Amino acid sequence: LRKKLEGDDESRNSFERARSQIEATIEAMEVQADTLKKALSTAERANEQLQQENKSAAERCRETADKVYALMDSLRLNQVELKKQEAENAVR
Repeated sequence: LRKKLEGDDESRNSFERARSQIEATIEAMEVQADTLKKALSTAERANEQLQQENKSAAERCRETADKVYALMDSLRLNQVELKKQEAENAVR
């Protein structure tokens, strides 16, 4: 009976040690989960900001391209006008 009680005590102690190790592991994992959640939140905010900056840069690029094409059209018209003037001056 005494050996059985000592065995039960030993089992109980072993169980308590395992339980406390598992609880410590759970606590560490909860801390890690919170840290990862914060990192994810920060990354999502940074991603949103980068997407907004990208959208703004794309809009500026489109505006610049529109201005370039407008200037090219103006240049072509001016070149045509110049050739007309040159042709008129050559006739005189």
